[in-house]
Amino acid sequence: MDGSGLLKLNLADGAVTAVLLGKGRLYALALSPDETQLAYVECAGWQGLIVRDMQTSQEARSQWAEAAQLASGIVWSPTSDAVVFSMQAALVDAQGVLAGWRFLLVRADWPAWTQTTVNDGREYYRPIAWPEANRVLLRSYDEQFWQLALDTGKLTPTTFSVSPPVATPPAPRKSCASSSAARPARPPRASPPKA
Repeated sequence: MDGSGLLKLNLADGAVTAVLLGKGRLYALALSPDETQLAYVECAGWQGLIVRDMQTSQEARSQWAEAAQLASGIVWSPTSDAVVFSMQAALVDAQGVLAGWRFLLVRADWPAWTQTTVNDGREYYRPIAWPEANRVLLRSYDEQFWQLALDTGKLTPTTFSVSPPVATPPAPRKSCASSSAARPARPPRASPPKA
């Protein structure tokens, strides 16, 4: 990512290929667990979620369900068929004057990436992982960890010892396995000299 696009580096041969160029500033990029789709948001231009097929480069666009000022923290479901993200929306009074902010947790589902608000409140929570079908892990503005139940929208506090659990990574692809098998083994580490 260079601020105006996204590049892909092949670690085996050092080749660099363009994934997204000329899009302006991009943010909240998230690659699906099966590595077939990329969800992201543009800073200017299209006001909504964009999901790009990594093989065909076709993009599905889902306009924000509400007038959003900022969307962030996109996380994918373990099955790569849905995303959850946080969204900041203006809270205006009867005269149209800004009275504060609402913070939404939104789910978007394949194939149309239809958006559903799962939780709507005055506190900010950023999705950080989706380890199980009905549970998304969040971090609050004050750095506390929470769980979001997707079926009810209920938030419950939780803790982590070191880092939050993440979805199981996909199985290695044949091309990755064959290239790693060709690498020489790392030599054993030398013991430090005794004083």
